[in-house]
Amino acid sequence: MARKTILVAAGALALIGAASTSQAALSASASLGLVSTGGTPANPTYTYSISLKSNGTTTVGSFWYAWIPGQDYMHTAPISIVNPTGWHSTVTGGGATDGFAIQWAANSSASYIASGSTLSTFAFTSADDLNSLAGFSTFFPTKRVGTSVVYSGGIFSDLGFTFLVNTVVPEPAGPISAVLLVGAALLGRHRVA
Repeated sequence: MARKTILVAAGALALIGAASTSQAALSASASLGLVSTGGTPANPTYTYSISLKSNGTTTVGSFWYAWIPGQDYMHTAPISIVNPTGWHSTVTGGGATDGFAIQWAANSSASYIASGSTLSTFAFTSADDLNSLAGFSTFFPTKRVGTSVVYSGGIFSDLGFTFLVNTVVPEPAGPISAVLLVGAALLGRHRVA
């Protein structure tokens, strides 16, 4: 009986070790950038693009932007979504005490993001401005809107990897930028005799 207990315990430890190794192999990073603005002055809209990279030793088969289990972080629902080829999307969340999120999943393993590869065609249009997406959720004030999860296959196919999507905020063009541009133009016109 003692030998059987030891074998069962050893098997359980092996499964836990395998799960830990599998989890450590999943890693990702992403950046969100503003592509364009539209709408009207009273109701502006913003179109964003997300570039997602599989940094681990496994694939990425699904990506849930602005979400962790039970919490959706975007202030408003996306107006429209553009899916990468071979992927589909669903808007999640909503309600008086929850925000919104975008769940993207590959249609098949042929569309998974390979280890070390980047997919840059996730996009959406929203009424949320760039500062809102870079900031904290109004529904969950201790969580940043860009907090997201990836899975190596479909949604919930493993424990997932939680990370923060980097929001690229463009630098404003100020007086120093203008001086540098004028200086660069003058240098370009200067000829050596």
